[in-house]
Amino acid sequence: MSDGHSKVVLVEGDPGRLLVLALGPDQDLSAERENMTAPRVMQPVQGDFVATVRVSGPVQPGDKTVAERTGFSGAGLILMVDEKNYARLERAALVRGGTRSPYVIWEVREDGRIRRFGIPQDYPDEIDEEKPFWLRMKREGNSLRAFATQDNDDWHELTGQSMELPDEVAIGVAAVNVSKYPFGPEFSELSIDKAEEVISRSSSECRQTSSPNGASHVPQKGARHVLSPNGASHSPNSAGHQPKPKKAQKVPATFHKKVPGTFHMPQKVPAKFQMPAKFHTH
Repeated sequence: MSDGHSKVVLVEGDPGRLLVLALGPDQDLSAERENMTAPRVMQPVQGDFVATVRVSGPVQPGDKTVAERTGFSGAGLILMVDEKNYARLERAALVRGGTRSPYVIWEVREDGRIRRFGIPQDYPDEIDEEKPFWLRMKREGNSLRAFATQDNDDWHELTGQSMELPDEVAIGVAAVNVSKYPFGPEFSELSIDKAEEVISRSSSECRQTSSPNGASHVPQKGARHVLSPNGASHSPNSAGHQPKPKKAQKVPATFHKKVPGTFHMPQKVPAKFQMPAKFHTH
């Protein structure tokens, strides 16, 4: 599918992989700029859920193309209420003064304004630009939790956020490119799991940069915290009984025509969830 500036392609022979090409130079997801033109693939989901995706490919933005932004490229998960209220979790990089800096962004917009802007300190570990990222977003009512890892095991939890969320939102993947170079991330291993009951655990059980009040948390030496498929964290070294989560179920692809693999292309979706441009099938 293509609109001239973007292209969404299922990889031939491996329909569980999705390539999204964002040519730029100003394909953003910034309501405050009234620019929501970045390509994305969305589907509605109701209630609490855990969404996970693997993002690979080089993230090497060129110089800036608009005065109010550095050169930037990012790819990952997006949760949307509408085009003024949404949350973004992406592997990303920016260019400032000729230097490229990779990082993970965790951003929230409410009523078309920035509620939280992504900063490099969100993911303090050293980033290997040659390795993929796994990103996970977990919704529990009006609470949002975000996780990132480069080894799909030792997950880092970013600072928790909250926003007013209706029962039904849209979740999906997006590629943002505000730079002079084209950007073509690959998405794979997408899962959107919905359980009858989502286990709530203290965010201190995962490695975390800071708590909402700014206090930092450092795990005990030798303790390694991992996440189960539904997003609940546990310590393999800790004693005591661990609650058994309810069986997770895949979210039905409501309003979508299913294509092979885990990704779904829009067929008939509420206008607020549609792609920014009218896509057509080649």
